[in-house]
Amino acid sequence: MLAKCKLLKSIIHTANPRVCSRMEINMELNIGEIVKLKKQHPCGSSEWEILRVGMDFRLKCLGCGHQVMLPRKQVEKNIKQVRKP
Repeated sequence: MLAKCKLLKSIIHTANPRVCSRMEINMELNIGEIVKLKKQHPCGSSEWEILRVGMDFRLKCLGCGHQVMLPRKQVEKNIKQVRKP
């Protein structure tokens, strides 16, 4: 059993570093922070306030006030900048 654990650890450490780094990404986003996304909202603003954090994010557009729920994976992928309120 111990040999299997050592083999597994060596496989994980020698794997492609790009794949490993993508798996380890964990963004710390909190309620009230302002995020700038890659794409603009139709109103022209690309800044959003975080209202809810979890498996889904609730974001509020700072341009028009529209609120949307998006999956965590999609939000983390599209973040360009994070700033404190």
